[in-house]
Amino acid sequence: MSTFRAYVFLSLFAFVALGTVLAQNDNNALEQGNQFFAHGQYEMALTQYRMAASWANEQQPIAQFNIGVCLHRLGRLPEAVEAYRSAIHLKNGQYGKASYALGLAWLDLKDWAAARLAFAQAVTVSKGRDADASFQLALLFVREGDSEAATQQLRQAIKHASKPFPGGHNNLGVLFARAGRLKDASREFALAVQQSNGQMREATDNLKLCQGLTTAFRHTLLASLKTTTQPQ
Repeated sequence: MSTFRAYVFLSLFAFVALGTVLAQNDNNALEQGNQFFAHGQYEMALTQYRMAASWANEQQPIAQFNIGVCLHRLGRLPEAVEAYRSAIHLKNGQYGKASYALGLAWLDLKDWAAARLAFAQAVTVSKGRDADASFQLALLFVREGDSEAATQQLRQAIKHASKPFPGGHNNLGVLFARAGRLKDASREFALAVQQSNGQMREATDNLKLCQGLTTAFRHTLLASLKTTTQPQ
């Protein structure tokens, strides 16, 4: 083997070995960050995640997302927003988890319009399967007075939830009750009570109120019926 070819071979080997070491360091930084985060040491975790994010590889979006979560926990909301945005950008807009977290950050900042856009993006990326994002989106639609859109999102959230979703049923019941659909509302409230094992006080109170309204309506209807003295 010529001296030149041997040099090239050794140089390539050194490059590959260096890349492997960097990848290992990146993974170690993420793991160290995760350990600090699990113990509530967010500043320490932040240092490790930033180290991991400094290398341009497949772990970079995850590291940026984790940076956002730490900043969020530390109450540094504007910085958290930028970190979440960076994570989403690194995955070409296809990072539903980061979009959902971004929506929560915007909620904390009371920017309802930005939150709605972030949750909508999370729903789109998940092809409608992100139940939590749909739930949050429904709350924002209620805030905007769009009951139809809110109902649609709640139905979607309940459909795709990985476990019983009493909050979804309760809120859907509220929308039905406001629309005068008391029977449908009672059904949803009853499901919320059942799925929460009676622990969701709002659903229990709502069910009693709805049943009371139904009974009162029935009595009012019966009282308003009129008899006739004419046989025909």
